[in-house]
Amino acid sequence: MTQNEAPTRRNPATKALVSAAIGGVIGFLMVSAIIKWTKAAQLGDSHLILAGVGGVYFLIGLIVGLGTIMPKAGAQLLNVEDRGELVEQRSGLLSSSLVNVLIGVMLIVLANSGKDGLVPPLIALTTVALTIIVGFVVTWSSWKHYDELMRQVSWEASTIGFGLVTITVLVWGSLTINGMAPPFDAFLMIALVMGMMMLGAFLAAGLRGMLNPR
Repeated sequence: MTQNEAPTRRNPATKALVSAAIGGVIGFLMVSAIIKWTKAAQLGDSHLILAGVGGVYFLIGLIVGLGTIMPKAGAQLLNVEDRGELVEQRSGLLSSSLVNVLIGVMLIVLANSGKDGLVPPLIALTTVALTIIVGFVVTWSSWKHYDELMRQVSWEASTIGFGLVTITVLVWGSLTINGMAPPFDAFLMIALVMGMMMLGAFLAAGLRGMLNPR
C-alpha cells in the first residue's frame, strides 16, 4: 500500500471524546424517552433507577450491535483498532449485543410492572423468562467464538461483578438491620445486581487495558 493509499486514523483521544459526546447525547435521549413514554418516573425512584439501568444495557447493546453490523462506521465510534477487529469478532460481539438489548428491554419492562404499572404481570414474567432462556442459549452458543483473552475477561467480569454485589448487599443489609439505612425493595435489588454486573464488566476490561483509547 502506498503512502497515499494509507488510511487516515483519528487521534485516539479525539475519537474517545467524540464517542463520549455521542454516547452522552444518545443517553440523554434514552432517559428522556423513558421518562416521557413509560410510567417508571411516576411509580417511584426505584422504578426509574431500574429503568435507567435497563436503558444503559439497551444502548450498549444497540450501539455495539450497529457498529458491528456496519464496521466502517463502527470503527470510527467504538474503541477498536480498525474495522478488521469488528469483522474478526463479529459473531461474539453480535451475540453479546443481542443479550444486552434483551436485558435492557427486560429491565425497562420490569420497571413499568408491579402495582399501578403499565405492564401486566404475565407480560413482565414472560419477558423475564424469554430473556433468561434466549440469553443462556445465545451466550452458550457464542462461547466457542471467543478467544482465550475474551473468555478470561468474561470470567473476570463475572467474578468482579459478583464480588461487588456481595459486598454491597452485605454492607447495606448490615446498615438496614441496625436502622441506619432504608431497606432495598425488589426494584432496587434487581437494579443493584444488574448494575454491579455491568460495572464488573467495565472494570475487568479496564484492568486488561481494553478501555484505553485506540
